[in-house]
Amino acid sequence: MNISFCSKRINFAVFVFLILYLCESLWNNFGFFLHLNQKEIYAGWLINYRGGFIRRGLGGEIILGLSSLFGIPCTVIINFLTFIVWLILISFFITKFVQKKYPLFILAMPFFLGETIFVDPSYFLRKDSLLILIFISMLTLFFKKKPLHPLVLCLCLNALFTFGILIHEVIFFFSFPILFLSCRHRNKSFYKSLLFFLPSIAAFISCIINVQGEKIVTEMFARTPELDPSLLGLLYIPFTEHFERIWSQVNDPSLTATVLYSVYHIAFISFSSLNFDKIKINLAASPKIDRNFLLCILLLQFLSVLPVFCSAWDWGRWIFLWTASSFAYFLIADENPFDEKILSKVDAILSSKWFQKAGNNRILVFFITTLIGVQYQIPLEIEFFTRTPVYSVLQIISKAILYLKEVIV
Repeated sequence: MNISFCSKRINFAVFVFLILYLCESLWNNFGFFLHLNQKEIYAGWLINYRGGFIRRGLGGEIILGLSSLFGIPCTVIINFLTFIVWLILISFFITKFVQKKYPLFILAMPFFLGETIFVDPSYFLRKDSLLILIFISMLTLFFKKKPLHPLVLCLCLNALFTFGILIHEVIFFFSFPILFLSCRHRNKSFYKSLLFFLPSIAAFISCIINVQGEKIVTEMFARTPELDPSLLGLLYIPFTEHFERIWSQVNDPSLTATVLYSVYHIAFISFSSLNFDKIKINLAASPKIDRNFLLCILLLQFLSVLPVFCSAWDWGRWIFLWTASSFAYFLIADENPFDEKILSKVDAILSSKWFQKAGNNRILVFFITTLIGVQYQIPLEIEFFTRTPVYSVLQIISKAILYLKEVIV
């Protein structure tokens, strides 16, 4: 295969950029790994059932039980468990990408796995990686080459799903729609599919309608000296008040800026995800990408996660859940559950001249991908720009130039 000199230069630029970005990100976050002390995140893990049933309490019950059993501090257990989960998650995506000869560049970007360590490494301590791993486990069971007996599959999948919901109910938003659609496609029945997920639906509803009464929360805090009540923030205030506070912050300076900020991320992330194969180190590899299938998944998963975007403003986490869950399904699923009418409309978008022309421009795809920074921040503030990969690389280059200038002078 003949590779043009221009392509080789672009390839080299991509490789250098990736190295600089990884080095700059790791250097800036080196202190974090030496001193893991994320009290607010640890508090979220330690919510428990000591005062009664409460949403997100299962994780705390398990961690506090392990701490008591082995005499190990809760923070050490959280650090160890989240690191192992994160390592398995990273290994899964890298292994799948290598198997399918997909370029790895996109994995390091802030809207994908980069969010969990390069942008803000405190994110790898959060529950998000565990939730994605549970989702991957459910997909693996559902699309197993040797199918399980329907009853066994129902029991195993619902047990995993319920476990995830009791850890953090957000898993329901990005898991249920796509799993239900897959089940309906396989069974050709809406009601059978609904019945299949009934235990998980019941668990989710019990978490949503369960109001954390002051008595339950007060009792939990009284029986859990490891928990600082001030660190749980807005979790237990009424939803209407929570929503009002969130949107008063997000919509500063204006609702228009928030909408533009959202559209910017949705458009750029979708475009980058659909053309991620163009940014590759190994130019000889030509992986086949079913873009119709991938775009359908991205659209469905974004709509699934949309309620979370509207109720909490740390959008970097929700974008990670959106992107990671979309690619997890894309990598594992062995059948396309989407209706032919939907696929034909998606095909019309992807076959349009403007999309094909933009998608075939490797430099444009590379540039757009590196302009995406997804940390939670108020639109139009300085962090909106300083959290992007391109800014990080330009920063390290400018520092190197200044250093060399001082040495030469």
